[in-house]
Amino acid sequence: MAVRVHLNFAMSLDGCIGLPGPRPLQLSGPEDLKRVHELRASCDAILVGVGTVLADDPKLTVKTELIGRRAKNPLRVVLDASLRTPAGSKVLSPDAPTVVFTGRKGGALPPAEIVRVAADEHGFLDLNAVIAGLDKRRVGALLVEGGATTIASFLRERLVDELTVFVAPMLVGLPGAPRAFTGEPIALDGLKLGEPRRVGTGVLLRWTRP
Repeated sequence: MAVRVHLNFAMSLDGCIGLPGPRPLQLSGPEDLKRVHELRASCDAILVGVGTVLADDPKLTVKTELIGRRAKNPLRVVLDASLRTPAGSKVLSPDAPTVVFTGRKGGALPPAEIVRVAADEHGFLDLNAVIAGLDKRRVGALLVEGGATTIASFLRERLVDELTVFVAPMLVGLPGAPRAFTGEPIALDGLKLGEPRRVGTGVLLRWTRP
């Protein structure tokens, strides 16, 4: 079984995905939120980095009230090189199973399954090993939701088969606001841009690998 990776995120017109500090930023309107939860319901697993867990404490489940039907929650996957996920995080709730990939030896985080993979000198996990681990767990469709470090890592490793970006009609402009991407430029080689689609008051951009 090959794992197909779908990277999805929302950003402002100036490329921001949040506000400085702990303040939340709502970028997606009702229409895009429904799209995201339909996407979650269609995937076998959903992945975020530990930075997202620490900043937003997401549950990473499907909101059935948004899609109007019952749906199975996907496997929740956290990239956590140093095993910093707090024991009380919502991602560890009993609503769905959770796998935490780490580069640290030892450690436990019940009820999550802890899987150790190689990490480089900067602490970045070997994403190919993560994908292989998910393949062994019969994950065919993986939804990656970020944040910025995770987004950049998957794009840099050329592991993305489909990329969808919701662009909200908003400018953030604040110094220190987190952006969707930082680092050296990355060309989206092998990904083809489709027709932009209006979703609510924003625009959805979609690239796919033929």
